[in-house]
Amino acid sequence: MPCKRPVADETGSEALKHLKIDDTSSDSDPSDTEPTEHVTDAFLDTICRNSLDFDFEEQCSVSLSTTNIYACLVCGKYFQGRGQQTHAYFHSINDEHHVFINLKTLHVYVLPDNYEVMDKSLNDIKDVIQPTYSTRDVMRIDDIIGHGHDLMGRPYTVGCVGLNRVKHTSYIN
Repeated sequence: MPCKRPVADETGSEALKHLKIDDTSSDSDPSDTEPTEHVTDAFLDTICRNSLDFDFEEQCSVSLSTTNIYACLVCGKYFQGRGQQTHAYFHSINDEHHVFINLKTLHVYVLPDNYEVMDKSLNDIKDVIQPTYSTRDVMRIDDIIGHGHDLMGRPYTVGCVGLNRVKHTSYIN
């Protein structure tokens, strides 16, 4: 299912109503954890949150390498590197998918121009890749039956993991 680009409103800004970022749940100072918004980019509207699934092994879909892996935020595939002779670079040119995230450092880059994008609207994706919990959250984890929402806005019970369908097999994480 192709992703729809957000529709621009009368002021020209893009309506990204599907983003739900809760910045009040952290015990730490939010200025320490949130990146400063230095660069925003026109390619951010091509990100397709429907196609992102970070439950799979961090492995390049072309070379099968597990080092220096970037996820394409348009189609969700994993590629190695971001230099001019890398699989991510060729994917950005051939498929015109330009926004990639490093799965270790969580830095977001636009390829083939190779510049970093810092935008607060990407924090929800970064939180899915590397979730963080305060000490208070860990202490209360057995006491509270929580309900959360995934990137698509679908509700789920926190702690219950669903099935992944990989080709013709299904398994529990």
